[in-house]
Amino acid sequence: MRNWCLFLILGIIWGCQGKENKRPSIYEGKINVAMDESIMPLIQAETDGYKMHYPKAGFETFVMPETQAVKWLLSDSMDVICITRLLNEEEMAIVNKREIKYIPAPMALDAVVLITHPDSDLKQLSLDELKDLFKGKGRKLVFDVGSSSNLNHVLNTLGIKEFDKDAVVAAGSNLKVFDFVKKDKSAIGFVGFNMISEKSNEGSVELRNSVKILSVDGIAPSKGTIVEQVYPFHRTIYLHTLGTAWGVENGFIRFACTKPGQLIAEKMGLVPYYAIPKEFYLSKEDLQ
Repeated sequence: MRNWCLFLILGIIWGCQGKENKRPSIYEGKINVAMDESIMPLIQAETDGYKMHYPKAGFETFVMPETQAVKWLLSDSMDVICITRLLNEEEMAIVNKREIKYIPAPMALDAVVLITHPDSDLKQLSLDELKDLFKGKGRKLVFDVGSSSNLNHVLNTLGIKEFDKDAVVAAGSNLKVFDFVKKDKSAIGFVGFNMISEKSNEGSVELRNSVKILSVDGIAPSKGTIVEQVYPFHRTIYLHTLGTAWGVENGFIRFACTKPGQLIAEKMGLVPYYAIPKEFYLSKEDLQ
């Protein structure tokens, strides 16, 4: 009888321990993350950074247009998405109907950059000139895909509801936008700033040097003009999740929006959304 009671007690203990092990944890577990292709370099760096801190955490990443990413999030097919906008009224209605505590997480400031052939005679464009180009009056406008965040952001900024579909070319990816404009002097490409902002990355520097970057309304894209929000096509990068448990999804968002993740964004050449305090030690003594 005593042995039977002992086995029963041990079984209860082991059962409770098993349940505790299944609780969500920021330290381990695997989540799905979707992102627009234009901000893929940043999210790749952020997930790599998180895994360095928590080696038992894993990420399955998916690249897709932001409209599709939102649909996957709302259908619970994605744990975290990273896009360059907030959820719209229609999307928020779905969230509110489910009574989910949802808080968008801004993590960095980015921009859409206009590029062209290095030998092009263009140096800048005005917003009015861009509006005319979308009407089919002149040069080809080259984006990564037809429903990308780059295209949507430019159209929203210009206040364009309809445009000449023949004026816009979908190259297939941000890298293919670079390839397109390097072969066609009449083309104007639109890419994410974070594709060319990382000065310590040879690939990023090579891309930046292979094209000419255009000013818009006389303002060139830079960290300064983006943080001051004077460059017309500046934008904010947001992380979204509908998960409420304190698991990898919310742990990753906290990581990206606090000092470790913000330093990664800064290293990538972007503007961290949250200010990072800097400490300096001044001394009159000569360095040894």
